[in-house]
Amino acid sequence: MITIAAIDLVEHFFALIWPMLRLSALMIVAPVFALPALTVRLRILIAFALAILIYPMYTWPRIDPLSAAGVLEIFNQLTIG
Repeated sequence: MITIAAIDLVEHFFALIWPMLRLSALMIVAPVFALPALTVRLRILIAFALAILIYPMYTWPRIDPLSAAGVLEIFNQLTIG
């Protein structure tokens, strides 16, 4: 049986936030994804799927998103996206 510690899940979630934020900002701004056929739910699903694919390709920062450095990094990721 495989056991996963809660702290490991939290760390992976915090690392998955960064590509998800960047891709979500891209989905909101890009005219291709502004079509009426792509609902917000579908855009979130596409961004999540792409984030899972991109996540292992890069070492993402391990920053608590609720700290001051985390808020600054959120702003950076949204700006890049």
